Amino acid sequence: MNATLLLQCHEVNLYIMTARQKLFLIFLWLAVINLSIWIGGTMFHMIVVLPLWSEPLPGSVKEFFGGTRAYEYLLDFYGPKWMVIRIAPIIICLLLGWNSKRHRNFLLITVLTIALGLILSVTVVFPINEAIMAKAGEGKSSDEMERMVHTWILADRLRFVALFVGYCFLLWAFRLPILREKSE
Repeated sequence: MNATLLLQCHEVNLYIMTARQKLFLIFLWLAVINLSIWIGGTMFHMIVVLPLWSEPLPGSVKEFFGGTRAYEYLLDFYGPKWMVIRIAPIIICLLLGWNSKRHRNFLLITVLTIALGLILSVTVVFPINEAIMAKAGEGKSSDEMERMVHTWILADRLRFVALFVGYCFLLWAFRLPILREKSE
């Protein structure tokens, strides 16, 4: 499928779009791709990776993270350095598409759900990551580790649900036609 056909499927004619609309479309594609990768990676982690380190506790945490580079590899996918790359296209889309009320409303909801996900990450997930992943639970009792792992799982699920809702709204914005801007 060539690029022209692909863009026509998106109800867009690049030849009559303004530069702002073209940039909006590019960043909208980047936003959808980035968030799709995060959703897929998170589902993989929940289904495949999490069971490897969450049961039976505390031995599974020590075995999975202790003396391995597992946490480093997780950071390579989910880490803070990727947050900016994942979020920036959505923020840029919101700014570029601000004049389109239909796009703006869906993108605002997406940004709000991402903000909720960031709050959960910074306040709950990251501190627990440091204790159970970076330090493999070192110095923590079995009860503390079990509580932290279950808290981490709950926060991770809430974060996933919030971002998945935002992802659905992003996809809704993605499917909307990009209308010609009115000439002034």
